[in-house]
Amino acid sequence: MPADLGGLLTSQTTKKPSRAGITASSSPSGDYTTKTVQIVDYYPEEKDGIRNLYVAIIFQDFNGHFDSLKQPLTEIGREILQDKDVYGNWQCSQSYPDVFEDDEMSYGDFASYIKTIDNKTDGDDRLILLIVGHGADWYGTYHLKFESGEEIPESTLKSLLATLGPALDFLWLFSCHSELFGAHEAESLGLDAKEFILWCYHGDTLINTMAIQAENFKNALENGITKIEGIYSWMTSTENLTRFDYYPGYLDIPVLGPAYEEPSEGSTYGVILIPSDQIVITPM
Repeated sequence: MPADLGGLLTSQTTKKPSRAGITASSSPSGDYTTKTVQIVDYYPEEKDGIRNLYVAIIFQDFNGHFDSLKQPLTEIGREILQDKDVYGNWQCSQSYPDVFEDDEMSYGDFASYIKTIDNKTDGDDRLILLIVGHGADWYGTYHLKFESGEEIPESTLKSLLATLGPALDFLWLFSCHSELFGAHEAESLGLDAKEFILWCYHGDTLINTMAIQAENFKNALENGITKIEGIYSWMTSTENLTRFDYYPGYLDIPVLGPAYEEPSEGSTYGVILIPSDQIVITPM
């Protein structure tokens, strides 16, 4: 199925373009239908007294466009998790980050990954979440696109992430135009996450730029820099990188953060945009 990727109309059988100049941007094209979906918080954010540190990556490849990001992001997770002794009272059930990916990720896949992450975390845990995918500025609103051709507006993404509750401490959204999500939804998401930091991108940004910044982040960890704010100051490249900080003081990864217990607030509703020629299957 054709998909508009970074301004290039491609399909699975099209020769891959050079990735050197590819951005993480994509503009909506063609006809779309909208479908309302229910977003349920299946796992209220209770606290169980086990302070778990959890790293998750939701990775879309888009015909190889994001290849250069996968290794540095995985290494970031490994660097955070590899030496459990430095994390004091944090417990690490992982040795490697959980990487969620699919040959052709759909909204249903993405929503199921968020549900799995929510099931693995609760209100006194620390979640480091890295999300990779093409983004679009649709008349001043951020849209996250999926390999299936579907896409969701910023409000639906916010509702999904809100189910993660207070566990969410650091979110890095590797997607062009995701600054719009931060500007419109980060403060509201902060009320659900209680305290968190969002890194995102202004306008069109080269994927290679994102990869360099991920490598900088990993190198900072290797050099013993564990404060998120300090890592940003240490990075050699911050081009187009925008920060929304709702964490009081410094977010030092090894240092225990607050523990919260948040009851479920039921469900909300969001919308997904589906190419008009695509069969609609309602996500679970």
